[in-house]
Amino acid sequence: AKDTTREEFEAMPKDPKHPENRLFLNDEDEYEAVTALLGIRPYFDGQSTINIGRDCPVTTIDISQLTELERKVAREIAVRFVNERFVKKNSEKLDGSDKLVVIVDEAHENFEYEYGRKTFANMVRTQRKRNAGCIFSTQTVAEFTRYDETADILRQAAVKMIFKQDGQDRELLQKTLNITSSQAQIITNQIGVVTDKSDPNAKTRHRGEMCVIDGEDVLFVKVDYLKAVEKLAVETDASTVITLNERGA
Repeated sequence: AKDTTREEFEAMPKDPKHPENRLFLNDEDEYEAVTALLGIRPYFDGQSTINIGRDCPVTTIDISQLTELERKVAREIAVRFVNERFVKKNSEKLDGSDKLVVIVDEAHENFEYEYGRKTFANMVRTQRKRNAGCIFSTQTVAEFTRYDETADILRQAAVKMIFKQDGQDRELLQKTLNITSSQAQIITNQIGVVTDKSDPNAKTRHRGEMCVIDGEDVLFVKVDYLKAVEKLAVETDASTVITLNERGA
């Protein structure tokens, strides 16, 4: 593998099968494909100059705008960075360590990669010693059952907050969460499972329903939605967010 200049690349013959590429004649008189890379993203030198101060109360690492290939690399870098820079260092001075919470949104995407799930599993096992805690947000409980490391993360969780799950997962919920069949059925019927189709407000009355499992206690609660002040924070529909911002909500 070798790098070429723009001038060298443009002087090469085009690949007839992939016109965006060029062809390079090597020492064995064989043509090799040459691909153009724009920008700096294809390279990571490990020498990032990022400097995040610990006096900042919230630090967000958002990789959602990267391509899937780039997100794979970014996840591994971010997981290591958070663990080494924040979690481990939080216990260096026991008399001055901060209360630290690591929130992993769309956690199931990290679970697909061995490095990520093993690092998070190790972090969960040692977090109490470092005055830290982890919150994992994912689509379904089933996501935690696919790997030994993620199953361990779920077992270690002091509190589990379960929203509506698919009815096909009732047996899985019962076994994984150590709950009864009737409790599993309630979970699969939360949040707007409307039986009275004639009542236009039936679904609204179910909004905010969830199950909280604290140790061996299983509680079903309904969280009030303060629409006037919380709608911009919880809304996920892009068009609605734009409308709310335009209105100054």
